[in-house]
Amino acid sequence: MFTGIIKEVGIVRNILKKPGKTEVEIYCSICSEEIKEGSSIAIDGACLTVTEKGKSSFKVDIVEETLKKTTFSKIKINDRVNIELPLKLSERFDGHIVQGHIDGTGKILKKKNLEGSTLITIKLSEEMIPYIVEKGSICIDGISLTIANIEKEDITVSLIPYTLQNTSIGTKKVGDSVNIELDIIGKYVNKVLTSQKEKINKNFLKETGFL
Repeated sequence: MFTGIIKEVGIVRNILKKPGKTEVEIYCSICSEEIKEGSSIAIDGACLTVTEKGKSSFKVDIVEETLKKTTFSKIKINDRVNIELPLKLSERFDGHIVQGHIDGTGKILKKKNLEGSTLITIKLSEEMIPYIVEKGSICIDGISLTIANIEKEDITVSLIPYTLQNTSIGTKKVGDSVNIELDIIGKYVNKVLTSQKEKINKNFLKETGFL
């Protein structure tokens, strides 16, 4: 499990396409001592497994399904990626519950610089909207953020200078894609409400004496 609090921004050092997967080598400095082969790690929000560990870099394999569903389909050497290590039981819980299971991608529509913050508007797919609530949590490229505004399929998040400087989202441009993981609580609530709605039909009303 992750929390959407980025530990370090890594740099893609090498990309090697293999049958059914793509091997990516990522340079890091802060996280290097904590990373172990076989351990889980979140890269731009996607939970991956460390397959090989070097002195100041590590490798992960990205399978075809993940490539199709994430921004990794367009990953390039020298790309900056957000890195988060799994939450330890002894650590304080910041951010929100993040599984590392990407639901899809969104596209940056606009960026607006304000005094002390930057607003970023992102277009989501229609399928994501039922799980979105204003002031609720969302994970964008692995970063735990709060939704400031919703307008149809567009959401706006507010970023403070620290987040812009210490994650890869600060270098993202209008038109760039980002990984999206919806809030798991929103998913559960939507599932419960949908299940209840399906149960309340004409036959149900007859059986319970309402018709």
